[in-house]
Amino acid sequence: MKNFSDNKSSVTTLPPETWHLLHAITSTPEDAHTLADAVLKWSEKLPESDRSTAAAYQVDLLAATVMTKH
Repeated sequence: MKNFSDNKSSVTTLPPETWHLLHAITSTPEDAHTLADAVLKWSEKLPESDRSTAAAYQVDLLAATVMTKH
């Protein structure tokens, strides 16, 4: 799992599969990190223990939407 630090210096761990999807649906690693930041910002109101799972589900939904359009 990779750790992702947001602007508040907390660390959220995203599963490797989520990072693979982020890289698959973006053009660059920087875009993948930007998208991860946006998804984690979306989930920041959730308890810390639920953020990784919520972010993974959101990325799965985004990937499904992007991949069905291609």
